Amino acid sequence: MKNPLSSILNFFKNNKQPAQFSLDIDKLDNCILLAMLYISRNTTESGKYVYRSNTDVQTRYSDKQYSSLRHAGMLYSMYLCETLLGNTAIQNKRFAASEYFIKNYVKRVNSDMYGVVSKPFEEAPVLLATSGGTGLGLIALSNLLEENRISKTILQKMGNFLLFMQNEFGDFWPSYEFG
Repeated sequence: MKNPLSSILNFFKNNKQPAQFSLDIDKLDNCILLAMLYISRNTTESGKYVYRSNTDVQTRYSDKQYSSLRHAGMLYSMYLCETLLGNTAIQNKRFAASEYFIKNYVKRVNSDMYGVVSKPFEEAPVLLATSGGTGLGLIALSNLLEENRISKTILQKMGNFLLFMQNEFGDFWPSYEFG
């Protein structure tokens, strides 16, 4: 399967740009790599991402709120960086962050469905499985299948949850309260 980000970059490489717009692919690659190294540095050994850090080490932020959707987005961006740049320097951090995500947020909704669940003390007052978190989580975790780091059944059951969340008009309900 062709990488969507490399398709976009190839488009810019092969097409003339408007005079006011210039894209230096090498600079873009470096910026992407620097962003991924920042994410890697701010991923704990357990795989949890530290969202805000300050150059002043005395400044501490509360970690009571945590976004499973952002974590899924981070996982996907780490994977895209690896595939686009062919750089696996952050792969172990991606694996740890994936394991953290699965352990803490991918939960059984019922016997046929898994969803990405927001913890009541972090994101919502009640236990919610969200369609956005599950959709992005499914995409972010799907690369783990070929690396034998996730069960195909879990991915299929995440897909079942998304089908369950789709209404008759094709829209998706945002969340499902359970538990």
